[in-house]
Amino acid sequence: MGCGNMHISELRPSEAVLLNGDRLEEICRDLGYRGGEAAISTTLEDLAGLLSQARSFWEQDDLSALDLCAGQVVRLSDRVGMAGLSRSARNVRDLCGRPDAVALAATVARMRRIGEQSLLAIWDRQDLII
Repeated sequence: MGCGNMHISELRPSEAVLLNGDRLEEICRDLGYRGGEAAISTTLEDLAGLLSQARSFWEQDDLSALDLCAGQVVRLSDRVGMAGLSRSARNVRDLCGRPDAVALAATVARMRRIGEQSLLAIWDRQDLII
């Protein structure tokens, strides 16, 4: 059998984004529109940085720093109603203490995918100009 019939598929995993829009509205209501917008924007920027740091910590095999970073992701994602991201970051934390490098690699990648998709979903919301 020759290679001429070989077909290569590219896998593009996607994740369901779980956002609590009520939480975003609550932030804007509590802090006023401008204050809420600023708080949400700052939190999203912080989350983007943490997701990048998480990958670096994983690549450096610094599981202690990865665990702390994932804990910060949990705290911030809960603050803005990103339930899916919070859950995936908790899964990363759970795996930081276990000797399963393959599961941890997959879970860190999943947290990043969910995080990126969640950030985009909030940035794309029509009622928030961030």
